[in-house]
Amino acid sequence: MLTNLKGHRLRVQRVSRVHARLSYVELTEAFKIDGAPAEWPECILFEQNDDGLISRVSVFFKQRRTDAD
Repeated sequence: MLTNLKGHRLRVQRVSRVHARLSYVELTEAFKIDGAPAEWPECILFEQNDDGLISRVSVFFKQRRTDAD
């Protein structure tokens, strides 16, 4: 991971292997914007080829609920 954001951190919450060729990681990127802390929750999906090498990466950004229900 290359970034020049101040205070950048990756916090992994969960790593799951769906099957031999598919895994995902739920994480939160934390950093500072204009000195204020910010967080960005994500889910990254890793697909593997026949050789066990990563062949595709998909990044999904998670949203927090805005209602209290």
